[in-house]
Amino acid sequence: MDISDAAALLKDMYKEGGRRRERAVFVPLFGIKYAKELRSLADERSSSITQLLRELVDHASLPRSYVIEIMQGINLSRYVAVNDSAELS
Repeated sequence: MDISDAAALLKDMYKEGGRRRERAVFVPLFGIKYAKELRSLADERSSSITQLLRELVDHASLPRSYVIEIMQGINLSRYVAVNDSAELS
């Protein structure tokens, strides 16, 4: 996964959250679902996760405030898992 792929996935989840009127859930859910990939991408780029997320939301044309929401999802990923039976997109 590269930054463009991640931005496209984020934008898709953002739109799906809006369609379901659950955008506040879907943005952190992106962080939960793709935490491992986002950490790996930050390591590959030798950047902090925060720097990566700033670039990611910019690339997806979303507000910078979503960096915090995605980061919360990444942090939660250590304790929760996505229900695979739920249709996310």
